[in-house]
Amino acid sequence: MRKLSFFYKLLFSFIAIGIIPLLLVGLIAYGLLTNTIMDTVSRQAYNSVVKISENIDILTSEYGEIIVSLLSEDERLREALAGKITEDYPVIRQKIAVLAGKRNTALYILNPKGTVVFATHPLPRFYDPVLYRNQGLFQQADALKNGYIIYPHHYVNSIGDNVVYSIARTIRDERDRPIGYIIVEIFKSHIEDIANNINANLNLDLLVVDSNFFTVANLRSPKLDGKIFHFSQNRKLTAMGTGFFLARVAGKQSLIAFHTSKYTRFVTIGILPVKVLLESSNFIRFITLLACLLSSVVCLILAVLISRNISRPIYDLVESMKQVESGNLHARVNFQRRDELGLLGRSFNAMVGRIQDLVDNVVAKQRQLRNSEIKALQAQINPHFLYNTLDSIKWLAKLNHVPQISVIATQLGKLLRSSINDADLTTVEESIVTIQSYLAIQKIRYRDKFATVVEIEPNILHCRIPKLILQPIVENAIVHGFEGKKSQGCLSIRGWSEQSDLIFEVADNGVGMKPEWVAAINAGQNIQSASADAHSIGIQNVNRRIQLYYGPEYRLTVQSLLDRGTKVTLRMPIQPETEISKQFAPEDAK
Repeated sequence: MRKLSFFYKLLFSFIAIGIIPLLLVGLIAYGLLTNTIMDTVSRQAYNSVVKISENIDILTSEYGEIIVSLLSEDERLREALAGKITEDYPVIRQKIAVLAGKRNTALYILNPKGTVVFATHPLPRFYDPVLYRNQGLFQQADALKNGYIIYPHHYVNSIGDNVVYSIARTIRDERDRPIGYIIVEIFKSHIEDIANNINANLNLDLLVVDSNFFTVANLRSPKLDGKIFHFSQNRKLTAMGTGFFLARVAGKQSLIAFHTSKYTRFVTIGILPVKVLLESSNFIRFITLLACLLSSVVCLILAVLISRNISRPIYDLVESMKQVESGNLHARVNFQRRDELGLLGRSFNAMVGRIQDLVDNVVAKQRQLRNSEIKALQAQINPHFLYNTLDSIKWLAKLNHVPQISVIATQLGKLLRSSINDADLTTVEESIVTIQSYLAIQKIRYRDKFATVVEIEPNILHCRIPKLILQPIVENAIVHGFEGKKSQGCLSIRGWSEQSDLIFEVADNGVGMKPEWVAAINAGQNIQSASADAHSIGIQNVNRRIQLYYGPEYRLTVQSLLDRGTKVTLRMPIQPETEISKQFAPEDAK
């Protein structure tokens, strides 16, 4: 992330706070809709199962009513079961046929010996009470004193009807002895008709089992009819009685909706794979994904446009900064904005303009310094030639035994040799040696009219200062300070360190200077007077050189009283030679 450009950082940030939450909201919305659909469909499936179970109860109760209706003919039915044919027998048979025909079902009436009194279909062998009196349907019917039993079993009758369970009742005489049986068969087609009318929309896999999970009817897999329904959640079905839940059936996650009838004790079960259940949510999923995709595209476009709008001024500013770094101080940015970026651009332009002004000032100061040096060089009048000439004068003075001329020539040669050196900086020690050569010449000239005292701390002798920075002050003290003075003059040159600065003090007991001249010099002003100019020009040049080298915080100060003397104090920083050269030296010295 740190290596990415500002544009991509903004873009990815907008994507992170815009598109990602949008996608999350879409996914959450889709999940909520899916859960809602699952809950809705689950309840629809459950309601359908309950409705089917209730309709099976209604079907069973209607067939039970047939038995009740037949028992209303109790006396005549007993006579028929006893083999007594009365004049009412055809009427009873017709009534039985009408009742059985209403539901298109199979109905059997027989006595304990297996004699059929009435039957809509051929009597199956397992309905023979002689053979099966003590088991199955007959055993359960005899055990029930009142009412009828519901007996699940499975077979295909002689005309192809798929029988799934039967309703049976034992007919008893006055002494409560069994004298016959009524059996009504329920076909699988009856249950299928009920399921098709209710389950048309959901297409559930339906099955009906008894309390022992014997499969009464499996509408999806007929080959499982009459078999035990093996399901890992059978105990849950028994415990809950009614409801719905998710479970794996045949390796598929499926919805299980079930209802246990309180009338028949049958459990009606509807199975719907979750994949099928969620098919109705495919359209919603498509719409959700499409909305998320379109919204993401719109967010991405807006993120690109906004990121570009914010980052473009930054890029322009960076390019302008690179131009400034390469030396083009005319580079500017043009931000027509009123926000923080516009303020940043205007501040940058102001800063570069200020730097340009500072550079121009530095160049101007360097030019002034260079001009001063050029003038100084011009004033040397070819020092090489003069040095050679003075060397000849020195030897002639020695040959002619004139020692003062020899001393003057020797000391002047040292001065010229110092001026030949092109270095801008010199040590304090070298500067003092040059001043002492100058003083030796001036003492001969003025015939020892003044005395000198030089006190320099040893620890500053190797510090670097600008060349010939002290000599003009010393020269000014001798030439102008002692001019017209009749008594013995005294010149003091002192140097010491004070914290991080060098302090030099040149004092004389000469004629002094007028107060207005002192004030003008200390204020850095030019003095409009020929005599004053003669006194101050050297001092002013030294002051300018100090400030050109070290800045306006360093300078010289003058203290003077008429007829009492003058004291000039110079303050310069203690800095390495390389640092001085880089910051304040003239252009060619760099």
